[in-house]
Amino acid sequence: MKEYRHLKEEAAKQMTQFSEEYDSIDRQQQVDKTNLEQEQRSQKDHSARIKQTELRIEELNGKIDKLTGYIA
Repeated sequence: MKEYRHLKEEAAKQMTQFSEEYDSIDRQQQVDKTNLEQEQRSQKDHSARIKQTELRIEELNGKIDKLTGYIA
């Protein structure tokens, strides 16, 4: 009976330890997921800015060509 109680206590301790480890890993996973989502949004924003800048450059180059045509 003594051994049963001892084993039961050990099992409870291990369960608590595993539960704490699981909670810690779960929290870290949530943080990692949030960080990944934030990085993905940031990357989309940067890509959109690059595309806008490329379009603006094309527009300005067209204006330059047009003005060059007027000058020549």
